[in-house]
Order: sequence, then structure tokens, then C-alpha cells
Amino acid sequence: MKLNADLGEGQHWDNRNIAHTLAPYIEIANISCNQHAGDEDHIKETIEICLNHGVAIGAHPSYEDRKNFGRISHTLSKEELRAILLRQWDWLSKLVSSFGGELTYFKAHGALYNDMTSNPEIFSVVQETIDEISKDLIHICSPFSSTKSEKVLKEGFIDRLYLPNGRLTPRSRPNAVHDDIDKVLQQIQSLKKNKVLTEDGSEIQLFVETLCLHGDNELLVENIRLIKETINEN
Repeated sequence: MKLNADLGEGQHWDNRNIAHTLAPYIEIANISCNQHAGDEDHIKETIEICLNHGVAIGAHPSYEDRKNFGRISHTLSKEELRAILLRQWDWLSKLVSSFGGELTYFKAHGALYNDMTSNPEIFSVVQETIDEISKDLIHICSPFSSTKSEKVLKEGFIDRLYLPNGRLTPRSRPNAVHDDIDKVLQQIQSLKKNKVLTEDGSEIQLFVETLCLHGDNELLVENIRLIKETINEN
């Protein structure tokens, strides 16, 4: 199962770009388009590190809201949403091309990702925009997203607590993010079997094809080798 990570958001580890630590262990890097976090120099460095490690690169667009790290919903018209997606895609695509690479994945960030999952109209605008960019572009999204596209990877989160309905527990609630590596490893093992333990202790089915590692979660970064070993276990 492929491991993807959200990068280019300004994080560092051991006084270096966090991509140095994570790139050897991931298959896909979802790189910030500079509208929720990061800066151009950091993003360029992230791109170069990932390409040097053979990591596939995807765009990680968001609502244009650096103040809230892209984690607050915004009301946009279809035209406005399409415009910000294309603008962010074009910006990152040019940077990646300057290093001899190309964007092959697309994964929305934060509130936009969640809004797409709960609102089919928003998802439709995003998917139509992706198809406009390229029919071959692979869309990483929630298992609950309303899509018939074959170019989709359903995603599970290794550090987030799930609700009994399969949605993510809001970050505003206690224990929404796992702070115990044993819980993370147990969740990886469950997700590999297409199931997950939820907030009320019940176990539900959840079909996923890729696992997400949040680059801003230090627990995951310091245990990246153990996480990768657990993913690769038969």
C-alpha cells in the first residue's frame, strides 16, 4: 500500500526540510501550492528532494487561507473554486517542471478536502477541474467521495480518529489526532485489512488504497521507519 505525505508546508526536522527525513519512505508527496502554508524557496527545496528520491509528486491545493492553515471552510462559487484550483495547479506545475518533473497526483488540503467529502457539488467541481487538467491525473480522496472516476486512490489516515460513520473526528474534539505510536501502528494494521476502530470502540469497514502521513505530526516523523515497516508487513 502506497504511503503519501503532505509536504512543502514549512516544517523542518533536525534543522532541515522535513522532506529529507520522509522522502526515503514515501511513494507520493502532496506538495503545498503556497496558499495555506510554506513559501516558494521551501517548496522548491521539497520538490528537488522528492524528485531525487524518486517520489511521485502531487499538487495539494487548498482554500486560499494561510491564516487558518487552510482548515476553515469558505463559500465559493463554482467559478471561483475552479479558478483557485487552476491557479494553484499552474503555479506548482511550473515549479516542478523547472526541476524536470511533472505532477501526477492531486489531493485537496484541509477544509476543502472535508467539504468535498460531505458536499457532492463541491466534489464535482474539483473532479471536473482535475479532468480538465488531465484525464490521466490521479485523484487522492476520501473513501466516501462521490466519484465514478477510475483515476482515484481512496485514502486512509494513520493518525486520525474516525467516527462510527467513517468520517474523521473534527480536530476541535479531544483525541482527534492520535498521540500514541502504538495506536498509529494498530490503525495501520487495521486499514490494511480495510477496517478501522472508531471513536465509540466499534469497528467499521473502510476500503482504502493509500495511507496518509501528516508532515506536521512529529510523532509520525520520528517513527517513520517503524511506520513504513508496519505498512510493508505481510
